[in-house]
Amino acid sequence: MSSASIRATNSPRASSSSVFNADATPRPEEERRTLIRLSSMLAATSAVPSWLPSSITKTSECAGADLRVEVRALWRVFAAFRAGMTTESCNSAPIRASDVVGQGDRIRLARRLGSSHRLGPPRAQRGGTIFASWFLYPSSGSKGVFCMSSQVAALQLRAQSSLQELHAGVTSLILTDFPDHGNIGDSAIALGERRFWDQSGIRMARVQSQPTLTRATLRSTMTIAVHGGGNIGGLYPAADEHRYRLASALPRGTVLIQEPQTVHFATEARRREFEQRFARRENTRIAGRDDRSVEVLRQMMDDVVLSPDPVHLLGELPALPPTQEFVYLRRRDDESAGRLREGIDWPDDPRDLNALRWWANRSAEMPPIRHLFQRKPSTWMHKAERRLERGIAYLSQGEVIVTDRLHAMLLGLQMGRRVIATDNSYGKLSAYAQTWLSGFGSQLELREKA
Repeated sequence: MSSASIRATNSPRASSSSVFNADATPRPEEERRTLIRLSSMLAATSAVPSWLPSSITKTSECAGADLRVEVRALWRVFAAFRAGMTTESCNSAPIRASDVVGQGDRIRLARRLGSSHRLGPPRAQRGGTIFASWFLYPSSGSKGVFCMSSQVAALQLRAQSSLQELHAGVTSLILTDFPDHGNIGDSAIALGERRFWDQSGIRMARVQSQPTLTRATLRSTMTIAVHGGGNIGGLYPAADEHRYRLASALPRGTVLIQEPQTVHFATEARRREFEQRFARRENTRIAGRDDRSVEVLRQMMDDVVLSPDPVHLLGELPALPPTQEFVYLRRRDDESAGRLREGIDWPDDPRDLNALRWWANRSAEMPPIRHLFQRKPSTWMHKAERRLERGIAYLSQGEVIVTDRLHAMLLGLQMGRRVIATDNSYGKLSAYAQTWLSGFGSQLELREKA
């Protein structure tokens, strides 16, 4: 790396420990951490900055770029940043070490990158995990060196746009069917839904799970949202009955919104039941997560929106460095096609969440205790955050994630990992991938058969 490319400053950090000397030999653990940190920062670079060493090669696909890096070259860049040196971007805007802040096992961009960028707002942080990327927006006239991964950003924008259409005119709502269970994918959906409502200025007045649903909610004139997922069609009778109960009990003028769903009817009788008990209700809106689901829904109702899953609103997800080549996560329920032979399902809830869930589930049969579970929305969402943290920690162990769960596939892509996915019993993963994920290229390998 030439002195013309990187110039030392008078920063006191230039005399820091030899661990961060640009000529030092990285230790194996530091190599892994450096690769994760810097590749996540550089992976979406839209043009090769002049200061990158020649050993870093780049293949570009329109706005999205895939940087294939050699770890020692990355180390030198990282060491230069940590030593307090100044580098030049491709549009001659200085980038200083003080602008790149290591936080645990992630890198976030702080303050500004020279004068050519402005930094978007940080999102909520809890338990050490940042539940959104820091956004860098090119200012007027800037070439915009650093940006979010183009595919992740595109899906984030599309989800935002589609959900705005679904929630047109809504200023406040009650979320029902909160996923107070161990399916971590549902927790990710809930956090994505919250992200959209927060960004759109929609107030979340109350949150209730199926067992804690109250009569007051059933009589409400405020918009009611039903948590999204993949539970329409008979495989999950409790979820179907929850939807039908709302559709029947709510005042006719109350807007009922079903958040994005994958639709699969187990039988023709289940399809007719959905049409009669839900689809025919006035002031009812629904979003399908893939083309196939939307086609089925539009045969029964008019107010149907095609929308990516809300998990995309979480953006790029920071993750710990991998400790092994593969990590396996496989379904152990009725949606499993039995194609994966290795791995566990989502990690179990910790004891306190298990106990709280047990009592909340009892409240359906014990109305006197139901008031104990009418908590603030933030309390419910904290449960989802804890569950998502555990899921990301598990998935981050592998350089490659092998799964038949939709949200393990999506979270893995947003973590920047390579994903090998096999379909569930009715083609949910392939339908979603065909609708939204072609832009991820070789990062995603979808196997319909094991």
